[in-house]
Amino acid sequence: MKQSKPWPFYVYELLTDDGNILYVGKGSGKRLDVQKKAHQANGVEVARFKKESDAYAYEVERIKSASPMLNKCAGGNGSRCTAKRESKSSFQKQMEAIGSKAMAARLWLRFAPANLRTPSMLAQMRAIGGV
Repeated sequence: MKQSKPWPFYVYELLTDDGNILYVGKGSGKRLDVQKKAHQANGVEVARFKKESDAYAYEVERIKSASPMLNKCAGGNGSRCTAKRESKSSFQKQMEAIGSKAMAARLWLRFAPANLRTPSMLAQMRAIGGV
């Protein structure tokens, strides 16, 4: 008889030496082992799931009920806890590559083509360039 594989996703908890929950996470594969080593903490699998969405839902429940000190988010979002930064336009990247913002603004004011010289952009560059 063929042995069935365990379900691939699990929710785990990292624990203090006295058994308090430090962190609740969702993992698969060796995630728990990596986290235990990184945080130098004890860790246990709490539950296994066939579907990742079920594991995320359970992770959210465990975080809500345990309020672990190391969880920064409510869970259910993988490692995407931190807010996304606004992406810079290619123009902003080019200006920053030139050097200081003030110098870049002064150069823009001097050499920018007429089609880029909108009143709002002119005001913004004057403010940055100190002109």
